[in-house]
Amino acid sequence: MAEQQRDFLVRTVMWRNIVANGAEYCALWRASEGWLLRGSALAAPDQKTPLLVEYEVHCDPTWRTHRVQVKRTIGGEVRDLGSP
Repeated sequence: MAEQQRDFLVRTVMWRNIVANGAEYCALWRASEGWLLRGSALAAPDQKTPLLVEYEVHCDPTWRTHRVQVKRTIGGEVRDLGSP
């Protein structure tokens, strides 16, 4: 019987974006289907309206991207972008 691989956290990173007046956080996971990069970016580029972007990039074990999900929120407007 094959042992099931569990997802595990490889690394987390956070940085400040001084150009867009914001910050970003992301985490790299080793997942059973390959790799997962999951993160969030928060900014206020015009100093008035906050912008939130949440993303996931799913890759196979050889780093080929097979799915991207992006959710963007500006004020009350929420939009899902990405591939299925």
